[in-house]
Amino acid sequence: MPAPKPTDDIVVLNARTLTLLMALRDALVLTSLSLHDLKFEIDQRARDSAQGDCAAMLERVRQRSQTDH
Repeated sequence: MPAPKPTDDIVVLNARTLTLLMALRDALVLTSLSLHDLKFEIDQRARDSAQGDCAAMLERVRQRSQTDH
């Protein structure tokens, strides 16, 4: 049986490398999407917290203005 041609080995290696690179690309895309979702969630919680803080401060101002009159 003749030995495989070196080009056959290169073709197999290139195919494996391409498969690994595509899997890595897919993993990076998923990670990027996950990070985007996480950033959105953190931003949303920060907005909710800031809105709650503003509402609490406004309520204190209203209470003080009512007691002043």
